[in-house]
Amino acid sequence: MKVKEADYAVRRRRALKRVDKELSKSDFKRALSLVKQLQGKPFGLRGFGAAKQVPRNRLVLNQLEFNGIDLSPLGPLVDSVMDSIDKSLHFPLPDGERRGSSCEEDHFLCLQTLNNFSCIILGGLVVEHLVFGDSEGHYSDVDKEQLDKALKWLGFSNGEANFQVRWAALNTVFVLCRHHKARLKLVEAMAQRQSVGFCIDAIENAIDGRQI
Repeated sequence: MKVKEADYAVRRRRALKRVDKELSKSDFKRALSLVKQLQGKPFGLRGFGAAKQVPRNRLVLNQLEFNGIDLSPLGPLVDSVMDSIDKSLHFPLPDGERRGSSCEEDHFLCLQTLNNFSCIILGGLVVEHLVFGDSEGHYSDVDKEQLDKALKWLGFSNGEANFQVRWAALNTVFVLCRHHKARLKLVEAMAQRQSVGFCIDAIENAIDGRQI
């Protein structure tokens, strides 16, 4: 490792210790602000919020290919994940339920964040399939409940909901497979009950900056 790279690593660890300090005080907003300030900086975070994503469109989902990247090998795994979260869900809003005008701002904010939210929810389920080849059902139950609530509240139709969940499954599988080494390092850190800052640093040390 070059001297400058070593210096960057030290500065990043020092900054992430400040993140852990804020988390220890339950100041999550401040901790997130510190993390965002590190994005894109030489001594900061290259991977946080920067991973290549699968475009959210039906053509990609149907053809399983984009920008010359063949996603077809991931198809069976995505199908298995979809089976685990039960494709027979009914997403429309229950009779009589309506979003009041006081909730419009929250509704809009949720639509800005829905993609990330969906992928985060499916993360545990996808890892179960990657590691064990199937799901024991725990994550399936949790994911189903959370996705149901979010998509019902947003008023998604069955078709819209199925598209959103399938895209999130494909995108999550793609990211976790692409960064297999970083995922293993994160597992090791979590198994050792390390702090959030330590876990973020483990990911940063494992990713290839040219292939984020």
